[in-house]
Amino acid sequence: MMNRRSLLSLFLVAVAAVTNAAYADTAKDSGKSNDGAKQSADDKANADAGAEAAGDDADAASKPGLHVWFKLERPKGSRYRRPYLAVWLEDEDGFPVKTATLWWQTEQPGPRWHRDLTRWYRNNRMRKLVEKTDLVDGISGATRGPGDYETHFDGTDNSGKPLPPGKYTLCLEAARENGTYKIIRKPIQWGDQAIARTELKGNIEIAKAAFSYQPVKNVTGE
Repeated sequence: MMNRRSLLSLFLVAVAAVTNAAYADTAKDSGKSNDGAKQSADDKANADAGAEAAGDDADAASKPGLHVWFKLERPKGSRYRRPYLAVWLEDEDGFPVKTATLWWQTEQPGPRWHRDLTRWYRNNRMRKLVEKTDLVDGISGATRGPGDYETHFDGTDNSGKPLPPGKYTLCLEAARENGTYKIIRKPIQWGDQAIARTELKGNIEIAKAAFSYQPVKNVTGE
């Protein structure tokens, strides 16, 4: 039986041509998904809600698990669309063991842009072949406007089983219709040692990002 690394390599070769063709078709489409005035009002409401949800960093970071904070920026320009965004963990083989946050538009024409979350979309297709489950309906939420947000990994994988100690990669990916694509990736050690809040380099879409880690019981054995 092939391991995950072998399966991932075969999968990437198999879908490369299809993915590239799909991107070419998407690039030709100039469709727009949201009314600008309505989106501006929604953006303000989302930013206010995000600031409230972020809460007190010290209280959040005291809970076991991996805590991630990030700030969505609004780049200059009149054609702004709220970004699609995914935050997830990959194991050493690049397998997406846990998705904590997935924000995108599920109604048409939104799905045509889902593949713009290049790495998450590609890896999730491979994950579905292995786990034979569809996570989207259970974890996805609406897109959000500029603001500060927080998400949390509780120490379990997609199926609810404890994550084994080891090396993982934290991924934050953002893609915006008629905008840019950005990804932040940071290796972390999931184990019995805490990691103090660590700042990550931001970009035009994710202006700021940071994470901290508190060991969970299934890792420490307590």
